[in-house]
Amino acid sequence: MANLGNAWHIPNNPEPEGRAGMRLPVGAIIPEAALTIISGNQFQGPGNSGNQLQIGSNLFFKRTVDANWTNQPMVFDSVHGNNKYFSATIPMDTLQPGDQIQYYLLIAYSDHDPTFLCANGAASATVAVEASAQATPFTVAMAPADVAGQWSGEIPLKNVPIHTHVLPNGKVLYWGRRTTPGSQDVNSLNEHETHTFIWDPATQQDRPANTQPQKPIPGAAPPTSESVNLFCSGHTFLPDGGLMVVGGHLFDSIGVDQATIFDYKTETWAPSNQKADPAKSAGRWYPSVVTLADGSVLVCSGSHAVLPIPDPPPAQLPPGNSSHINDTAERWDGVQWKFVTDFNGDTGLSMPLFPRLHVAPDGRLFMAGGLAESFFLSTNPLGKWTVGPTRTAGMARDYAPSVMYEAGKIVFIGGGLDDDKQDNSDGPPTNIVEAIDLNQPNAQWQKMTSMNFPRRQHNAMILPDGTVLVTGGTRGTRFNNLDPGQPVHQAELWDPVNDTWTVMSAERFDRCYHSTSVLLPDATVLSAGGGEYAPEERKNDNLPNFAKDSLANAQVFSPPYLFKKAQRPVITGAPDSVNYGQAFNVEVDAPLQIRRISWIRLPSVTHSFDQNQRLNFLDFVSSDQGLRVTAPPNANVCPPGHYMLFVLDSDGVPSVAAIVQIAAVAAAAPVVAAPAALLHPLPMLSKFEKAQKIASSAKFPPVRVGVTATCPYGISACWGGAHEALQHMSGVDIVRPYPNSDDSMALVYMKHGGLPDVDAWAREFAHFANGIHHFRGVEVRLEGSVREAEGRFFLAATADRPEVALAPIMPEDKIQWDHSAMSLKPLTSREIHAYQKLVDRIQETPGDPSVVRVIGPLKKRGSEFVLSVRIIEPLIRRIAHAPLSQLASSAKLQATAEQRGGLAPGFSADSRNDLSFNGGKTIADLSYQNFFVGKWAKKDHANIDATLAAVMTDAGMNDILAQYFPGQQVRATALPSKSLPSMGSGAVNRTDVENLLRRLHLDGDLGGADFSHTVFNFLLPRGVFLTTDDGAAAEDTAEMETAAGRSAALAPPREDDADDSRAGLGGYHGSISAAPPGGGTPTTLYYAVGVFSEDAGGVRNGIPVFAEPWKNVVATFYHELTEARTDPDVELGNKTGSAALFGWVNANGEIGDIPIDLASDISQVIKEITLANGQPAPVQLMYSNRVHGPEQPSFP
Repeated sequence: MANLGNAWHIPNNPEPEGRAGMRLPVGAIIPEAALTIISGNQFQGPGNSGNQLQIGSNLFFKRTVDANWTNQPMVFDSVHGNNKYFSATIPMDTLQPGDQIQYYLLIAYSDHDPTFLCANGAASATVAVEASAQATPFTVAMAPADVAGQWSGEIPLKNVPIHTHVLPNGKVLYWGRRTTPGSQDVNSLNEHETHTFIWDPATQQDRPANTQPQKPIPGAAPPTSESVNLFCSGHTFLPDGGLMVVGGHLFDSIGVDQATIFDYKTETWAPSNQKADPAKSAGRWYPSVVTLADGSVLVCSGSHAVLPIPDPPPAQLPPGNSSHINDTAERWDGVQWKFVTDFNGDTGLSMPLFPRLHVAPDGRLFMAGGLAESFFLSTNPLGKWTVGPTRTAGMARDYAPSVMYEAGKIVFIGGGLDDDKQDNSDGPPTNIVEAIDLNQPNAQWQKMTSMNFPRRQHNAMILPDGTVLVTGGTRGTRFNNLDPGQPVHQAELWDPVNDTWTVMSAERFDRCYHSTSVLLPDATVLSAGGGEYAPEERKNDNLPNFAKDSLANAQVFSPPYLFKKAQRPVITGAPDSVNYGQAFNVEVDAPLQIRRISWIRLPSVTHSFDQNQRLNFLDFVSSDQGLRVTAPPNANVCPPGHYMLFVLDSDGVPSVAAIVQIAAVAAAAPVVAAPAALLHPLPMLSKFEKAQKIASSAKFPPVRVGVTATCPYGISACWGGAHEALQHMSGVDIVRPYPNSDDSMALVYMKHGGLPDVDAWAREFAHFANGIHHFRGVEVRLEGSVREAEGRFFLAATADRPEVALAPIMPEDKIQWDHSAMSLKPLTSREIHAYQKLVDRIQETPGDPSVVRVIGPLKKRGSEFVLSVRIIEPLIRRIAHAPLSQLASSAKLQATAEQRGGLAPGFSADSRNDLSFNGGKTIADLSYQNFFVGKWAKKDHANIDATLAAVMTDAGMNDILAQYFPGQQVRATALPSKSLPSMGSGAVNRTDVENLLRRLHLDGDLGGADFSHTVFNFLLPRGVFLTTDDGAAAEDTAEMETAAGRSAALAPPREDDADDSRAGLGGYHGSISAAPPGGGTPTTLYYAVGVFSEDAGGVRNGIPVFAEPWKNVVATFYHELTEARTDPDVELGNKTGSAALFGWVNANGEIGDIPIDLASDISQVIKEITLANGQPAPVQLMYSNRVHGPEQPSFP
C-alpha cells in the first residue's frame, strides 16, 4: 500500500494564517485576476507528519474543453506552527468569462510516496494514482460578465483619489494628501496645500483644476489667503451644485478651521472672506457635512488641536500637544456659520469621527454610526441630539459605509474589528449588515444577510437598479491590513428586495484605507486610490506606507446589468431643473419599455462614506410620446441639489443619466456659491469646563482606565467609540469628556464609592468597543489603615469596599501607555520602590493606625482584589493653629530647642538621593509676581505677599540653595502683586492656567518683566480645586541620557502624581511658548499655580498641613518657586524628550519632590521655621546634596 502524505487543499479554508482561502481570490474569478492555489502539509508533530519537497511538487490545470494538462511548479509559501504551505499560480490572461478550469496537485515528499490531491466535495482527498486525481479534479469557473460584472484595465492618475466627487457636469473632482504620492519623506504627509484634479470619464484623462484651495489669514491687512490641505475634510454638494468643503489637515488628528467652495462651472475654489477669532475657533479633521432640507449645511464632529499650533505650522505636531473631538454642530445658512448644539452636552457621549449622517423623511438628522447607538438631531428647530435605537450587534463599527438605499431606508455594512474578546488580541473586521426603515414608527435596526467577506475601509454605493455595490476593504486584523490575501478584491452586490449578496468580479488592486468608489453617470463605478498614511508598523522607522501601497490609479466596474443586452435605454431629453412635486417630461428612445426611474444624488466620498448619497424611485406615466415624471414630494426625502436621473427598462438595464437639479424650497435661505465664512466661535462649555463641572460635582474619586486605540492616531482622535464603551460599563456614572492622550487613559466616575468590577468592565468594554479600542486595566487611589498577615499587607475594608491586598508593582501591571512606542511605559525608580517604602513606613511605626493613601493598578484574583502599589502619598498631620503674635514672641525659644541646622530631624543621610545637574537652565536671580485669582481676604493677601517675600530672601534658606548655583548669588525679587477676576467655581486645570497666562501676555498685562528669569504665580481662591491637564501638556516621565548611558526614567514633579487637589495636589509649575502681542518670535513664560489648601466642610483641598490656609499657600509656592529656579524647563524637557533641558533632578524628581517622598509624615518637611530675621514662616524644606537629605537652616 502506498505511504501517502497528509497534504490538503480546501479552497475556501482561511489558511494559512493571514489568507482568505487556499484558492485566491475567493469567489468570482475574472480574466485579469491571478488564481493562486495553496496546499498545506503537516511536517512535524503527532500523526502522519511528512516533509514536503518543493522540487517535484506541481500544480496541473486545464480548461474543461482542453485535452492536455499544463503543469506549474509549486514554491514554498510559509510555515505556521506544525504546517508548511506551498503555492502555485495559474496565469489568467488567456482565459475568458465562462471558462471552466480543472486542476489537481502533486505533492512530493522526502519520507512519503508521491501524493496527489484532488477534490472531495468542498475538501480534498489524497490518492496515489494520477488518473484518479484527473478523474475528480478541483473545478472553478471564470465568472461571466452578465453575472459578476467586469473591471476595466488600470487607469493611471496624477494623485491618489482620497476625496472623490461627481460634479453636475459629469466630470470627477478628486484630491489626495500630498504633492508626491508614495514619497518616503514622512514630513510630506503634513503638507499644507492641496492639489485638486478633474478627471473626465469620456477621455479617462485627468488635469489640475484651474485654481487650488486657499484659506484666509486671520487679521491680515490687506486680506490675504494661504494654501490649505483639504485631506481629511468633510464635504457636501450645495443646492446650486457647488461643493462645500469643511475642515482639513494640519497633522494626523489635528484639523483646519476653514470652509471653502468649489465652483464646477469655472473649476475654481472660493476662499472664505470672513474671519473667525483664531483663539477660539476649532478645526475639524474627519468631520461629516450634510445638506439639510432647507438647503443649509450642517457640519458635525472632526478633531482639533488642544493647544495652539505655531504659525507657520512645523513639519510634525509639537510634542505635548494632542487632539480633542469637536462635539459641536454648526450650520451655514449661505451667509455665515452659527452654533447649533453640542453632542456631548446633549448625550453625555463623544461623537465618532466622520459620523454617518442622513436626512430622515421627517426632516431630522439621523446618525447611523459608527457608535453602537444611533442618534437623532432635531432640525425644526435645529438644536438637540437624542438617543435612537441601538444597532442589533450592539457594538461600535468604524470605517463602515452607511447608505440610504431608498428614502428613509438605511443599510450599515461591515466595519469594526468583530472583536468581542477580553484578551486584546486583534479580531478580523465584521461582515455584519444591518438595516433600518425610518419611515416606520419606533424604527429599529434589523439584522440582514451578512456579506460574503468581512470588510473594513471598504466603499458602498447605490446603483440605478436599487442594488448596493460594495468594493474593496481589508478582511485582516489590525487597522489596515495589506498582507497578502487580506485585501478583498472581489466586489459584492446586495439586493435589498430579497436580501441577498452576490459575489462580483475582482479588481486588480488593493482598495482599502483611503480608497474611494463613486457611481458615474453612465451607470458604471469608478474605484480608485488607497494608501497615503503612516502605519503603526513603520512608525519606529519614521516612514509612511510603502510606495507600492499608494495607489494613484483607478479601475471602472461595469455591473452585470450592462451585459444583459446590447441596447440600453437612451434619454433624449430632460429638464435642467425641477421643483418639488412637479410633473415634468423625460424623452426616451423607447418609453413603453421603461419600468423604473431612479434618482440618485451626486456622490461625494471619502473614508468609506458618501456624505451625499441617497436614492429615490420616481413615479411616472409612460406613453408613446415619452415619460411624465413626478419629482420627489419634499426636501426631507430629497434635499435640494443635483441628481442623476436614470431610466431602466424591463430587463433592469439603465440608461446613461441625465443630471437634473431640484431647487431649494422658496422659504429657505438662499444658498449660493459664495465664499464661506470660517467656522465661528461657539457659545458653549469647553471640554475642560465640562471636566471641571464633573470633577467638582462628583461624589467619588475617579478611576483611571487604560485604553489602547487600534487606529494609528491614538485614543484622542478615535475617542468616540471608547467613550461610548466606557459609559456602558457597569457602575459608571459619567466619563470625563476627553482622554489623557499622553498615557492613553480615560477617567471615569462611578455611581458608588466601591471598587470597579474589573472583570465585568473588561467584558463590557470589549463588546461595545469591538476591537476599535482595547481595555488595558484600571488604576485607583485608595485610602485606609493597613494590617499585616502572614507577610502580606492589606488595606482595611470600608463601608463601601472590601479589603484590598497590596502588592509590588510589576512592569506588566502598569497601565500607562506610550502610543508612539506601542508599549506600556516603563516603571520609574519611584514606582519600583513604592511598595517597599510603604512596607518600611508601616514597620517603622508598628501599631500606628494612621491612614495611608496608595495609587496603583487594581486586579481581581478569584474573590480577592489586589492593588499593585505604584505611588504612595505622604500622610498629613495637622499643625495646630497658633496666633502669629504668639509664634513671633516665642520664636527664639522654640528655635533654640528645636531648629538646628543641617539634616532635618527624622531623616537619615543617603547620598543615593542626591540631585544631578543635567546641563539645563537654572535661575539664580529670580523674579516672581503673585496673581491673586478671584476673591481673597485682604489679610490673607497681605500675609502671603509678605511672608513669601521673607522666605524667598532669607539668608539661611538661600544658603541651602547656593550649592546649586556655584559662582552665582542667589537672589529673589517680588514684583508687585495683582488681582485677577475669578476663573469660575469648580476645578481649574493646566490648560486653563496656561490660557490665562497667554491672555495676560497678549493683553500686555505682564508688564516689563524679564521673562527669562520671572515666574508668574497664580493663587487660586478658597473653594476652587486644581487638576493637572492629562490631555495636553501634563508633565510625564522622560528618558534621561547621561554620559554613562541611559539611566532610570525621570519622574515628574511629585505633586503631578496626585492629579487633583482633592487628592493631595497642592500646585505645580510649568512653562509655555507664547508669541508677543504684535506677533513675532515666541518667548518662554514660566508659571506656578497653587490652591487655597484647607480642610473645610469635610472636603480637603491641597495640602492642609497648617490650620491657617495662607500658611499652606506660602509653603506650596516656596516649593514651586524653588523647583522653578533649579529646573525651570522640566516641562519642555519632558515634552521633547531632551534630558539636556533638565536642571537639578534625580530619578525620583526635583528638589522639592524628594523630601516629600522621603517623609513618613509630610509635616516633617512642611513646617514652620524661624528665618534669619527672627520671623516665623511656613516653608517646605528642600533637598540638599551637602547633607544628603532635607536641610533646614540654623537659627542665627
